[in-house]
Amino acid sequence: MPMRHLWLALLLSGCPAVSIPDAGLDAGAVDSGVLMTVDAGADGGTDAGVAGLGFFPRLAGLWSGPGSMTPLGNFPVMFVDFRGVGDGFLFGQADIDATNTLRFGFSIETYGGVDVLAYRNGGYFQGVLRDSRTKLVESDESVGRYRFCSVDRGCAYLDALFTFSTADRLVFDVKVRGNPHLFWSAQRVEPRTLPAPYPATLTSKGDGSAPWPTMGTLSARVNWTQALAADADVWVLATTTACFPTFGCTASRSVKVRALAGATSATVQVPAFHAGTYKLTGVVDRDSNLAATRAPSSGDSVAVDSDLVMGTQDQSAMLQALYTVP
Repeated sequence: MPMRHLWLALLLSGCPAVSIPDAGLDAGAVDSGVLMTVDAGADGGTDAGVAGLGFFPRLAGLWSGPGSMTPLGNFPVMFVDFRGVGDGFLFGQADIDATNTLRFGFSIETYGGVDVLAYRNGGYFQGVLRDSRTKLVESDESVGRYRFCSVDRGCAYLDALFTFSTADRLVFDVKVRGNPHLFWSAQRVEPRTLPAPYPATLTSKGDGSAPWPTMGTLSARVNWTQALAADADVWVLATTTACFPTFGCTASRSVKVRALAGATSATVQVPAFHAGTYKLTGVVDRDSNLAATRAPSSGDSVAVDSDLVMGTQDQSAMLQALYTVP
């Protein structure tokens, strides 16, 4: 059987699906993949007056799990790939849809003349760009507990608690003005290696006015042969492992755009994309149900496992979705 046909036959027979976030659905089971143990250097801890540096190696990795109690609804699978950028910034981003993203950044910053571990929350919420700062207010390295609160308004306004029950289990509990905002129960499905030590330097990134680190944007053009009969979603999924033949991969990033009827191509932008080696999969989601099913269905066109080496600059890729699922 040809490889493409084999992949689709396995895909349609109920094999595991790629993890894709889907707003508005009830929280369900984690599409976890295989548990891996992080290999990210020493635990860190308090060094030169900066507490909580063990947080960096604890969080590094690709995490996947259900997110609930958000203003956008519940997510059966929310995944974030946390990797180091430069010598002292840990970054991850979840892409919900065209107007909603969740961006995480962690570094040493200075508030009130004191260097602290800072958690920066950014991205778009309902089309509005947000960028808020919190600082570590308490931590216990022995049990893996780290609490961050708003720099300007304190814990009564924004309270974000990370708790690592094991090396590969995480609960992220966020409250805004005392009300639940996000509860994410996740497990690490892929490790990410950080240099040891990390941060490489304890130099502060500043007082909260520094921009986000410069990262490249991937511009992926997806082409297909059968013109769309109606508007449809077009997805680009970036994974570190091959999706063929079972489609049981977990995406580091997944982004979609809306293509109009009659289209035979669409360009998907993946901003703030970590440098690294990836497999790209393109899906022309003609029935717009990929977020719910997490697998292509009849009529969808697909391109799978195109190699990509992403650098630190903007980059383009071409995906030929030449096979249509019967």
